[in-house]
Amino acid sequence: MSRKALHDAMRDIEADTQTNSYILVIADIDHFKLVNDNFGHQHGDVCLIAFSEILQSECEPNTVFRYGGDEFCLLFCNAEMEQVVAACWRMLRKVEALRFEAKPESTLTASFGIAAFHLPMNAAQLFVQADQALYQAKEARNTVCVYEP
Repeated sequence: MSRKALHDAMRDIEADTQTNSYILVIADIDHFKLVNDNFGHQHGDVCLIAFSEILQSECEPNTVFRYGGDEFCLLFCNAEMEQVVAACWRMLRKVEALRFEAKPESTLTASFGIAAFHLPMNAAQLFVQADQALYQAKEARNTVCVYEP
């Protein structure tokens, strides 16, 4: 799903905070530019498709959004933080296990940043917190980080 669909979903979160809880995950492939530089953009596209399929395998339909480049947002509704963290670790392990027949020397890792929606925050603040958690994860690479104030 697209960036516009994500913005629509984030707007819906703000309107629906009384009945549901939300957790946002921002995920991206570590050193994706190097994948494109070393193996070509066609292989980069293959990697993006494989990555998105892994993300979709752990999420409900219509909750995975490509935000830009190799960055994806995952929106979990009424899930416990422990469940989301466990799902992210499963996705990370699946990414590590990816092998590409055409480029067997190509391996991938990914980083995940997680934040929970809490009143009185708005959707933009939720995104900023998930992005900060992703930034922390990207410093270590190949890990999952939860936003902590």
